[in-house]
Amino acid sequence: MALMEEATAAVSAEFASSKDLQKKSLANAVAMLKGSKTGSDPVKEAYLSFFAKKMAAAGKINEADEAKASREALLAKLNAVAKNDKFYFEFDASGSPKMVG
Repeated sequence: MALMEEATAAVSAEFASSKDLQKKSLANAVAMLKGSKTGSDPVKEAYLSFFAKKMAAAGKINEADEAKASREALLAKLNAVAKNDKFYFEFDASGSPKMVG
């Protein structure tokens, strides 16, 4: 859902800043209402372009770095719970519990 909201915001911003896109979109909508041949849909093209860029960016993500960051975040949350609940241990960087005094 968040991706669709991001796409909508990006496409809306793109159309708000471009009079040419607004003009093409309006002409396409009028042609569709009249039943004549419309050609390419500028709104559809803008969404497809957004998702193509997102897919290219996702291909550049290093999964090992993502996993490491997720693990560190999880350990930080676990240590926060352990400290808040006054446990006698915390987790080190490897994920092993260590006694605290």
